[in-house]
Amino acid sequence: MARIVRGGLIQAVLSEPATSPIEKIKKSMIDKHVDLIAQAAETGVQVLCLQELFYGPYFPAEQNTRWYELVEKMPDGPTTRLMCEQACKHGMVIVAPIYEEEMTGVFYNTAAVIDADGALLGKYRKNHLPHTAGFWEKYFFKPGNLGYPVFDTAYCKVGVYLVVLESEEPPVFLVKSPGGHFKGRDPTVPIKMLRQNWVEGTAVLYIGKAGTDRQNTTLRKRVDKYLKFGEGRPIAHWGGRLIWQVADSERFLVCWKETPHEHPREVELIHPAITQ
Repeated sequence: MARIVRGGLIQAVLSEPATSPIEKIKKSMIDKHVDLIAQAAETGVQVLCLQELFYGPYFPAEQNTRWYELVEKMPDGPTTRLMCEQACKHGMVIVAPIYEEEMTGVFYNTAAVIDADGALLGKYRKNHLPHTAGFWEKYFFKPGNLGYPVFDTAYCKVGVYLVVLESEEPPVFLVKSPGGHFKGRDPTVPIKMLRQNWVEGTAVLYIGKAGTDRQNTTLRKRVDKYLKFGEGRPIAHWGGRLIWQVADSERFLVCWKETPHEHPREVELIHPAITQ
């Protein structure tokens, strides 16, 4: 089954004259883009890219030091924080260009890569900088020094994972679950229910999936959530609450496989040992 990831691009005209005060230009453009981001979310966009230097004009068209006023720190600058909030609000991956100040006098043409939960995954600094009439980029930026990173976002890498326990002994169940209490919910399952759900003679205790239509977290993140839930952290992994009450959970083995050409739900259903 094909998976469709809907991408969006925003290319917006400057909303204030380039001769206006820098802060007025910046605020106007950011306000404009917040509205455009919301419009993109309404159409179902999952991965959104903003234009280069989006909160101002393409100022390398001239050599003017006034544009240095647009620099910000990362990740603590106000625009990066705002874009993280927007990504989380709309459940959308956002690539947001920032005029980054690493230290005094050291600036980069940077793109912040923000996951759909608002987490800043990292950044890319533009490597190739033109320097000719109308494109004086070396006047404003240093060449990038981070290479060409690849980011594992919420709308990439899908697959399934298994929790395995190789034992011929009948299971011993804990009365109280060690799992995390997410939003105050006790994950403890009655022992009677655990026994009813136990599948005799199988080594596979649980089959999980990532990248389905309703659950868009990545495979790596899903496995990480499963493990943190078992450590007692307040993580949402409700489907895994049954297995954590097995007394010898320290013997669990976790394995996984990416399924880029198959829907994870289809892979999950063909396995005979599935327990829910």
